[in-house]
Amino acid sequence: MTSRIHFLAATAALAGLAPLTAQEGGGVPVTVNSGIDALTIDGQLRFRADQRDPVSPVTGMESASSQWGRFRLGVGAQIDANNSAYLQLQESINNTTARDGQGMATMSSVHQAYGRMNNLFDMADLQVGRFEMSYGRQRMVSPLDWSNTGRAWDGVRVLRQGESYTVDLFATQPVAGQGAPLGTTNNDFAGLYFQYDWDEFALDLYGFHRRLGGVAQWADDTYGFLLEGDYGELAWNIEFATQSGDHGALNAAGQAAALGIDYDLGGGIMIGGGFEYASGRDKKDDRFVPLYHFGHAYNGHQDIVTWSNLQDLVLRSKFPINDDWNLHGDIHLLSRAENKDAVQFGSGAAGAVTAAGTNSDIGTEVDLYLKGSMAENVDIWTGVSSFTAGDAIKNGDDQLWVFFQVVFGF
Repeated sequence: MTSRIHFLAATAALAGLAPLTAQEGGGVPVTVNSGIDALTIDGQLRFRADQRDPVSPVTGMESASSQWGRFRLGVGAQIDANNSAYLQLQESINNTTARDGQGMATMSSVHQAYGRMNNLFDMADLQVGRFEMSYGRQRMVSPLDWSNTGRAWDGVRVLRQGESYTVDLFATQPVAGQGAPLGTTNNDFAGLYFQYDWDEFALDLYGFHRRLGGVAQWADDTYGFLLEGDYGELAWNIEFATQSGDHGALNAAGQAAALGIDYDLGGGIMIGGGFEYASGRDKKDDRFVPLYHFGHAYNGHQDIVTWSNLQDLVLRSKFPINDDWNLHGDIHLLSRAENKDAVQFGSGAAGAVTAAGTNSDIGTEVDLYLKGSMAENVDIWTGVSSFTAGDAIKNGDDQLWVFFQVVFGF
């Protein structure tokens, strides 16, 4: 009810309380206001169900099933050629059932609410409020649409776009429950992102500053580059980043690197591979700590690991079934970058513990999934993933994960 009241109030504010009139030829009423060039409404209903067996790749753990739901409703107002506003409300539901209990969580929130002024002083665009951010290939900063809540930030952005370059400067705070852990406050995230496009490749340069509020001397800077391009049927990308600063008692001195190559065999068939690396902890130097990484896309659908103290050798492929459906297959060979450091598990390995010793093998994950459309605005994503635990996981056990997702957009 609260979300509905907020939506109605925001709609009225954006529309200036103008009267409702019917569209030409009948149909759904639309708002008419001489002070607004256009008013648009968009939305999404997304449902996902999955099963993990066991819930964590550890011997003796139970299996668990989850049902996820997300509803988004957005209202956009194009005030004039240079000024606009956007409001997006969100309701997310997660119901997890295991043999030893059941839990349901719901969250109502404003996912995005911002104003934008383009061509300000004929120099740049200004965005103020709450918004999503996505940079490069989303290895460093991603809105993480796979998440049931996604990510959002409160703050300000200044963007300047030329014929072949883009400069993006921002100062923000991640929203609690949408990028920042619930209960945390005053986490700062700022950065500068520059992109230059040539005919056959593009270069991105970036610097990000992150500070965790309430944690003494925990602030780091991440600097890096992304170079990507194509040559004939071959597409490639290289990314490298390094961190400096303080992670509490440790020095923020980690590095991360990634390489990806994909080849188009024709007829929609793609094969490729890559290598993802993130350094581990070494004496007084801390491991690489990812920023707002899209790990689900890069380090396996089961989210066993995160991009820290990690080596991930991946092989991937795509085979078209018809114009609307594609079958994908990925293989991840996961190992530790620093054997003396702990495995940095993701949400799909909650409760797992690193095994003692120097064995680096985390495990092997195989992802097989199908993506396509049932209709113009109805998308399906379903798949099965198998993880074979390595010796780096204490009391490790193999894990099977299956999921089905449907998205209705309007």
